[in-house]
Amino acid sequence: PAYKKGETPVWDGIISDVTDQKRAEQQVVRLNLDLERRVEERTQQLAAVNKELEAFSESVSHDLRAPLRGMRSYAEMLKQSELVSGEALQMVERIVSQGVQMENLIEALLELSQISRHDLRRTDTDMSATSRAILEDLTAREPDRSVSWTVQRGMRAYADPRLMRVVY
Repeated sequence: PAYKKGETPVWDGIISDVTDQKRAEQQVVRLNLDLERRVEERTQQLAAVNKELEAFSESVSHDLRAPLRGMRSYAEMLKQSELVSGEALQMVERIVSQGVQMENLIEALLELSQISRHDLRRTDTDMSATSRAILEDLTAREPDRSVSWTVQRGMRAYADPRLMRVVY
């Protein structure tokens, strides 16, 4: 405001020491920056561990497949030959069956390791259809095996269909 000539200006106000408040605000900013840095470090560490796990899973599945194929091939040759019969033939058939099961487990392990590379895509999923497809695939893989199965109709879930196939 403008003062008239000869008037003494008067100031009215409150003086507060905000030093502690400013220090506290600066401390909060420092703590937030530190927290963000630590979260970023942990995220990078987790990403590195996930990459290592993926590489390990792929390596293990590849390394297990080769000897498994050899074992299954020899068992299939024994099964076709006249060298085994009776109880020994049943044992060879079990070896072949267990080899198929192990190959399926290795394939599931590999699929599971690759899941983390993709975003989770949840949708309305027909779990009954997914289950039937898996069971039909298993039946086609081992047509000599007689398994009775029933799938309830109308089972739905909000899920990632690809991941549910791996789970089943």
